[in-house]
Amino acid sequence: MTKYLGIDVGGTHIKYGVVESGGSIKSTGRKKTRIDKEAFLNDIKSLIMEVKHKIPIVGAGISFPGFIDSKRGVLVTAGAFNAFLAGFPLKEYILEEIGVPCEIENDVNSVALA
Repeated sequence: MTKYLGIDVGGTHIKYGVVESGGSIKSTGRKKTRIDKEAFLNDIKSLIMEVKHKIPIVGAGISFPGFIDSKRGVLVTAGAFNAFLAGFPLKEYILEEIGVPCEIENDVNSVALA
């Protein structure tokens, strides 16, 4: 069955889980959020790479605070991360750096969609 990585970025923790296309959750975890651009991007990158090496995922979905341009995958504003990630093209970064297609959505909209 096809597997996806779901990531919820919060000010305290980054929570994540691998979900099969049928909806069953295969694994979950969390790591402390670091509020620094380089550290944050390294943490997201290493998280996706670590999961990708253990489980063959075909894509990722990321919920993020703030106003998100979900069509372009850009963090227009970024909640507690605004000072260093406002305007950042996170979707493009993940695809180019890791080779994993992803979608990014506002955290509240993600809850509503779920």
